[in-house]
Formats: sequence, C-alpha cells, structure tokens
Amino acid sequence: VAMQRIKIFGIILRIYRVLTPPQRKKALLNAALILGNAFLEVFSLAAVLPFVALVLDSSVIRANPYLNRAFLFFGFGSENQFMIAAVLLLLLLFILKNGIGVFIHYYQSRFAYDVSTELSGQAFGEYYAREYARITDTNSSLPTRDIIFIPTEFSIYVLLAAITLLSECFIFLLICAGIAFYDPRVFLLLTVVLSPALFLLYRLKKGKLERIGKQSEELKPLSIKYLFQGIYAYIDAKLYAKERYFQQRFSSLQRELNRSFALFNTLNAIPARLLETIALLGMVAIVLYGLAVSDNRQEIILLLGVFGAATYRVMPSINRILIALVNVKTFKYTLDILEESRRTSSHASPENLHPAAALRLEKFIALHNVSFSYSDNPSFRLNKVNFMLKKGETVGLIGKSGSGKTTIINIMLRFLKEQSGEILLDGRPLKPGDTAAWRSLIGYVKQAPFILDGSIKENVAFGEAPGGIDAERLALALEQAGLDDWVAGLPRGVETQIGEQGTKLSGGQRQRIAIARALYRRSEILIFDEATSELDRETEREIVSAIESLSGQKKTIFIVAHRITTLKPCQRIYELKEGEIAGFYQYADLREREFEGGK
Repeated sequence: VAMQRIKIFGIILRIYRVLTPPQRKKALLNAALILGNAFLEVFSLAAVLPFVALVLDSSVIRANPYLNRAFLFFGFGSENQFMIAAVLLLLLLFILKNGIGVFIHYYQSRFAYDVSTELSGQAFGEYYAREYARITDTNSSLPTRDIIFIPTEFSIYVLLAAITLLSECFIFLLICAGIAFYDPRVFLLLTVVLSPALFLLYRLKKGKLERIGKQSEELKPLSIKYLFQGIYAYIDAKLYAKERYFQQRFSSLQRELNRSFALFNTLNAIPARLLETIALLGMVAIVLYGLAVSDNRQEIILLLGVFGAATYRVMPSINRILIALVNVKTFKYTLDILEESRRTSSHASPENLHPAAALRLEKFIALHNVSFSYSDNPSFRLNKVNFMLKKGETVGLIGKSGSGKTTIINIMLRFLKEQSGEILLDGRPLKPGDTAAWRSLIGYVKQAPFILDGSIKENVAFGEAPGGIDAERLALALEQAGLDDWVAGLPRGVETQIGEQGTKLSGGQRQRIAIARALYRRSEILIFDEATSELDRETEREIVSAIESLSGQKKTIFIVAHRITTLKPCQRIYELKEGEIAGFYQYADLREREFEGGK
C-alpha cells in the first residue's frame, strides 16, 4: 500500500508537469477550494452529532452553557421551539454546504474539460509541427487518437480523478481525525471494519487495471484505422462484396475493447456494494458491543448515530477515492502518451522559429547541386540536380515513375530538406527560417487535390473564415481557372456544396478548383504535380489550355508530368533519369521522340 501511495504521488507530480503554467495556477486554486470544501464537510458532519444528542436528551439545552445562552438570547418559549430552530439551521447549513460543493464540482469539471480542449489544440498544432517524413511514417489513426481521445481521457479519468482523489483524501483524513477526537471507539471500529475491505479491494483489482489500460492503448488506434479503411474503401468494398470483411475487423476489435471497459465499469461498481455491506456489519458490531458491555440503550443509540453519521460521509468518500484510483491507474497510459508527445515536440521545427520577412521572386529560382537519399531506400538517390526557372517561364520536368520527380517537388515545397546543395531565390540560398515566406509564394496543384466537404467558395478560399473571403479575388480566381461560366450556371453559385473530396465534381473540375485555390492566394509560382495524369485526353487538353492562359499572365509555372502532352505550354523541359538530370528539351523534341517510338 505504501508503494501504491508513492506511485500515486508520482503520477500527481507528472500531471502537474504536463500542465501549462496557467493551468497549474488553476490546479492550485482547485486544491485551495478542495481544502476549504473539506473543512466545510467536516464542520457539517460535526454539526449532526450535537443534534443527535439533543434529540435523545433535550435536557442538554439547559445543561450545556453555550446552548442555554443561545436559548435565552433568542427568547425561545420552549425546548421544542429550540429544536425546530436547530433542525432548520442544520438544514440551511447542509443546503449551503451542498450548494458550495456543486459550484466547486462545476469549477473542477470545467477546468478539466478546458484542459482537454487546450491539449487537443496542442496535439493538433504538434501534428502540423512534425516533419513530413514523420507524417508519412505514421498511421493516421494515431494522430486521431492523440488529438481527440487522449486529451479527453486524460482530463476526465486522470486529471479530474486526481483532483477527486486529493479532495476526498483531505475530507477522509479530516473526518477520521474528528471522529478519533470525538469518540475513539467509533474510530477504532471503523478502522477494524474497513481495513480488511480495502485490502480485499486492492488485491481484487491489482494487475487488472494496467491490463485494461494497455488494451485500450493498443486496440483504440487499430479500431480507428479499420473504421477509416472501411469508410474510404466504400466503392471497392461494395464492388468486390467485401463489406463483411471490414465490418468484422472493426467489430472484433470493438468487442474486445468494450469487454475490457465492461470489466472496468464492474470494478468501479464493486466498492459501493462492498462498502454498503461493511457499513451494515459495523452497525451490527456496535449493537453487539453495546449489548455485551452496557445496558444503556440510549448510549447504544448515540453510538449508532455517531457511526451512522461517520459512515454517511466516510463510505462515499472511500468509494470515490477507490474509483479515482481505478481511473488513474487504468488511464495512466494517456499521461505516458502526453509526456512522450511533449518530448518529441520540444524542439520546434526551424521553419517556425524565426520567420523571415516576405520574399519576392524578381529573377529566377534554381536548384543547385541538390542531392538527397532516403534512409529506408538506399538504392535511390537524387544526385546533384541542377535546373532553373526564370520569372514568368513555364518549365517542365518529365521522368519515369521512381526517377525522383516527387522527391524534387517535396524538396521545393520544403517538406524534405536537401542533404547537400541548395535552392536559390534570385541567387540567394533559402534558409530554414524562410520556409513560411517561401511557401507563401507557391500555389500547388497535385494529382489528387484535397477538397473540403464544403462549398466552392470555401474550397477556393481555402482556410479563410466565411466572413473574410474576398469576393473580387474569388471571382477573378474562378475566371482565371476557367470555372466562371460553370459556377454562374449553378443555382447556388459559389455556395454550391461539392461533397467530401469533391464527389459531386468531375476530375477536371477538381483540378480547376485546385488551380483557382492557388490563384486566390495570388501565388507567384505555380507547381503542377501530375495534375492531368488521372484525366481523360479531352479534360487534359482543357487543363493544359488553362495553364497556357496562366503562362500568358507572367506566372512562373513548374509542371511535373509523365504525359508529354501535359508539357505543351513549357518553354523548356528537363528529363530526370535515376535521380539525375539527363538533359533538357523543347516540347517539339519530345513529341518527335514519342512518335518515333521513344518516350
């Protein structure tokens, strides 16, 4: 038990370290409220005992100097009037005590849920602060768990439970001290009766709580993963009649997870049942004790009253202490995850530390001797890649799958960092602190653009609050992307809902939405990453035509493609082979090679 106390105090210290300084101040205020509430609880309990004595023997009013002085001062006409006033005063005290208790409980709960909200926000921010390589190596179910579930479970089952534990321990110790002072016999009886019960509960739960927590930690991300897979595999699952496969994988994990929580809830219900039985045994012991050592029935009744008043408050307190211990031990893994998250995010990404002033493209962008390799794929390497984009030019990059096109784009977007070489902006190397300013110059249109489950307006003005969307910029972006006529023909115009991932759009319309998004940002540099690879030839020609019109507006455009026809607007096209620039061509040269049976 002593080791358990040490562990609990260690957990409380860890909880304190996880909290931010403002949260710690609120936690200390909670502790102060808890202490005040504990004294109020003890005082209200102590007030019951004189009342019991008063009911059993009204002559106490005259015999006790304090009660007699109150009787005379307020001018009561009889002892019954005095007792009625005492009852009303006791009732008022308990109403006040319970009202204050409800307020403190609300304050504690609001504090815990506010912490949950802040931790969720921090976890979301930490997700965006991660390096791209770490994002690609992490299953999406883990961030979902860490952002939504871990903060809530920590706040309710660890933080709030720890606050409850401290509160009830204060109350329990004060009540025990008061009982020991008032009647050592009742205190001794409580100790003898409760100690075996508490030891039994400890032995019953030992080991089971950590196992439940471990199962939750392991199974919850898997359950989320299989749910996501089943949702996003809708078409394939229906087409190949594999709905049951996804349902069964998800359901089997949920069944195992929920059974562990059924055991958790059962363990939480045991203390109340057991303590109720123990309280009855205590009363039986008092009666037997009184009959054995005394013939004074009034003394037995008074002893029962004292024991009843004590158990009325002590038993629920012990029950809440045990439940809090169960919660803290079961969900301690959430604290482990939060601490690990703090350790991994303690070093901020360089791009967020010292943001540079705004950048401008005046002359050219160049990759100079850029090299890069993946630690888990030593067979691939970008080797001293060099090419240039002059301001207002449209330049292309072509190459087979696996040649390094995507790696070059990720380096240009600063999701990957070149291991040697540099990116030059007007001859000046980009620094780590330039990342945010550099990205503000770029509009990126990828093979499968992300489409919000929202309106056309929300998708084009990506991330803008509805009230902050510039209508003129929106209209211009739609016009430049060739969407203005289509949008004008829609009943709700730019307010038209286009479905999750653009399910209500054609492939060409999704690409044009992505182009309009880049143009709404007034991007100086446009990067097209296999933007037509999933489109039919007719739609590809429409997108290429849109790109040509953009190049006429002096936009600097970089097109990465494996279809030669997509590169028609380019003034110069680089060919990438096995991580190296193999040469550069004009569009007509590559078309001639294609017709001759080459690329």
